[in-house]
Amino acid sequence: MENFILYEEIGRGNRSVVYKGRSKGSIHFVAIICSDKSKRPELTNHVRLAHDIKHDNVVSFYEWYETSNHLWLVVEMCTGGSLAALVAQDECLSEEVVREFSIDLMKGLKYIHDSGIVVSDLTPAKILLDGPGTLKYSNFCLAKAQGESLEEFFSLVMAEEMGAGDSKENIISPQNIKNRIKGSPVYCAPEVLRGADTSVCSDLWALGCILYEMFTGKPPFVSESMTGLVDLILNEGPPPLRQKEPAFSQPSPEFESLVMGLLQKDPVKRSNIYFTQSLLRVKEESSVMEEEQSDMNACIKPLLYTDSDLTVTPIMDNPKVKRTSGFELILYLFVSLSLLAERLSCLNSEDWSQFLQQVCGVLESVDRAGSANATAPRTKLNLLCYLCTVCNHRETATRLIHSQLFPVLVQQMRHAPNWDIRSKVMRVIGLMASHCTELRDNVPVTEAVAMFTELIRENFRSSKLKQCLIPPLGELLYLIATQEEKKERPGGLWVVPAAAYTVLMRCLREGEELVVNHMAAKTIENVCSRESQYAQGFITAEVGPALWYLFTHSTVDALRVSAISALCKITRQSAGAFQSVIDKVGLPSILSCLVSGISRVQQHMLTMFAAMLASGAHSHRLVHDRDFVMKIIRSLESPSSVIRAKAFLVLLQVLMNNREMLLLCCNSRLVMYIERDVRKATPGKEQQSGNEYLSKCLTLFIRHTVHELPAILDDILSVLGSIVGRKHPSPTQSRQLKQSLPMMAVVLHLLTSQVCVCVRSCYIYLFASYFGFSFSTRMVQPEKRKIKNVVCNVFVEVTGVYLEKEMHSGLKSCSSLLLCLLDIIHCLLKNLSSVVRLALCVFLPQLACNDSEVYEEASHCVSLLAQLYGGEGADRLQPEELLSLAHALQTHSEPRQQKLLLRVLKRLVSARKWHELCFLYSVAFWVIEGLVTAMQSEEDSILSLMTADFLSFHFYM
Repeated sequence: MENFILYEEIGRGNRSVVYKGRSKGSIHFVAIICSDKSKRPELTNHVRLAHDIKHDNVVSFYEWYETSNHLWLVVEMCTGGSLAALVAQDECLSEEVVREFSIDLMKGLKYIHDSGIVVSDLTPAKILLDGPGTLKYSNFCLAKAQGESLEEFFSLVMAEEMGAGDSKENIISPQNIKNRIKGSPVYCAPEVLRGADTSVCSDLWALGCILYEMFTGKPPFVSESMTGLVDLILNEGPPPLRQKEPAFSQPSPEFESLVMGLLQKDPVKRSNIYFTQSLLRVKEESSVMEEEQSDMNACIKPLLYTDSDLTVTPIMDNPKVKRTSGFELILYLFVSLSLLAERLSCLNSEDWSQFLQQVCGVLESVDRAGSANATAPRTKLNLLCYLCTVCNHRETATRLIHSQLFPVLVQQMRHAPNWDIRSKVMRVIGLMASHCTELRDNVPVTEAVAMFTELIRENFRSSKLKQCLIPPLGELLYLIATQEEKKERPGGLWVVPAAAYTVLMRCLREGEELVVNHMAAKTIENVCSRESQYAQGFITAEVGPALWYLFTHSTVDALRVSAISALCKITRQSAGAFQSVIDKVGLPSILSCLVSGISRVQQHMLTMFAAMLASGAHSHRLVHDRDFVMKIIRSLESPSSVIRAKAFLVLLQVLMNNREMLLLCCNSRLVMYIERDVRKATPGKEQQSGNEYLSKCLTLFIRHTVHELPAILDDILSVLGSIVGRKHPSPTQSRQLKQSLPMMAVVLHLLTSQVCVCVRSCYIYLFASYFGFSFSTRMVQPEKRKIKNVVCNVFVEVTGVYLEKEMHSGLKSCSSLLLCLLDIIHCLLKNLSSVVRLALCVFLPQLACNDSEVYEEASHCVSLLAQLYGGEGADRLQPEELLSLAHALQTHSEPRQQKLLLRVLKRLVSARKWHELCFLYSVAFWVIEGLVTAMQSEEDSILSLMTADFLSFHFYM
């Protein structure tokens, strides 16, 4: 409990007290339940069932502790109180409110049942409301897994708790346990009263009782005695679904059918009613949101790590890891072996075999000759230097690693006469692994890794030897991780001993030379960049803090970047690695490094935050931390488009889990940042990878924000509607007002921005509700309904409100409603006109078509185009488009067709600017030639007059 701070008491129950609490180092408030140890069976049952349940309509379970006298549970805090208290305060709820609550109840109950759990004791007192008014199931003390016996579980827990003696037999007697696991009889199903076990059907009965009580203010069956209550439940039907005066309202047939169906005595009929009516409604109301949520998560996952995040550099010969002195290799080798790498890769099989025999012979002959041959070590060194040179060629390195030379090299690491030769052997193996493009299953890589590991362990105190051993070991590990990812065969290819991971982790510790630290961090960075099982070996409790220590305490910039990059890549494998860093050093320290770090460091840290939030395992603290959100918003000022994109990705996931943070974001100029980056991330600039990535992240962020706005408005209006007609709001309503009304600032920020023009219709919805008007057509997004119908219906209805309110009631405030609507229509028409302009231009080349039907349709479209865009505006027709009209005038000889074209042409050249443009592009020549041809060939007098009129106007201008 040392991780939490306790505040005031917020509730009390049977042998339990509920306190308001806060997690240290954050502003994440929780509910902390302190219970007597006599409730151990109930609490143990709750923990085992609620531990893995993650749903919006179930209270989240975080942790539990045991002290000398009490058991402590840390769960999600719900500030709205219980459903029982709400019904007692309001006496009864309207059908509309009950319907909304029933959606929460049915979604949560369906998830619980799908998880294989029966609630067993479902009552309004065990259902809580959070701040926005969402119902959540909170108590699973008497729940059970489907098909199991709760009596046996309680007996087992109580037997372990009690000592030996007679008292034990009395306390855990079957009758005592039966009395202990009994639920509330008021909500008990008939079959359970007859002795059957609780089931899904008995939960449905309790749900029906709760819906009945919410609407009428009391349960369906009430009696002063237990015997009378049981008789009513078993033999009598529920009373009619009616409310008391003065809030009397008649339930709709659908709602009454649902409630009465859930209160059927027959469990089978009850289940059928539930699945045919209740679940259908739940699916209709919630499937869209769930699909959007899963779709959003699916869209976020590919954007977490970009190609630049997963880029790796070699461990061997990396000047940023270890500086190498410039020297030129002088090869003292036999003439028969002085072959270039390119020629080696092209040798036929016979020549290749001879070459390998000579190389292996030289390497093994040194061992046989011993010290008697003084030139043997020098010959072997020269040969190894030559191999180092040819291994830089990819095809040659691939052929060599698949040959009999590789096992010989592995043996030479142990049996070579001195460390000069051994270090060259290690270098050859490392270069082979670094440049190899393919690895077959029969290559003895496992033996090589085991040999490197053994040598590091034997010489761990020698920093110089470790600098020779770690790079080739890292290249081998990266090679097998890459090959496993390519072959899509997880596991079973090569075995990496656990000691290899252990020695590399030891090389990260404080006290090692910086070069050794850097080589180990670089190995982790490269291996963890691949989706491979071999990266899992680095996931330990100490890897995150060790890499963070190197990042914060090293004075070498390259090592700091490698350490934070390695931590970023290992977070891709397990978000717990970064969480362990947060737990050890604290979130403020990490945020300080985020603000002060260079661009590369900021990119990696934002990537880790995004990956951690996407995992969902440790997100509850971050999404409630205001300082964290402020630092992420500050990252939007970065000149790097990739950093800004990742900041939007982090904020998106914060808002997906905590909508209230949208207010803080809007007050911190979020809309300004969005509008700026929308202009920068235009389609024309997406050839740059950074802008393309920014565009994708920004699109997801705007999409989610736009979808949240109607929900925010619904919450505000729901809270305001709940207090209509009341002198003083209840404490629950006051809390809801304090939480919901500040979100109005979010609505204003978004509706006044250019980004969210498409959701300004929500503004009409808000104003109309304020004036007591209810739309018969619910405002939805334009893509889900024909936009013409939406605009027409809303315009007609709002105009009616305007006339009724202003002309009949004498109110002048309704004009703002009509003005807002007209502004929306103007924006819609403006956007639609640009689409029409592009679409109609397609018809211009069709005018020259010989097909009369095609010409007929195209000419009507062009006539409309001339009426819309024949003037001097920015969207007017261009001279090259007039060329199509002139050509069509020459092609078509029928008077009716030419009359239409002449009317279009006259309108287009009626402005001086058009006349000048026509001459500039020599379009007028084609037009006049077509007109003269028409005058000579046609006898239609009207056509002749139109042609003459056009020519006179043209030459006059």
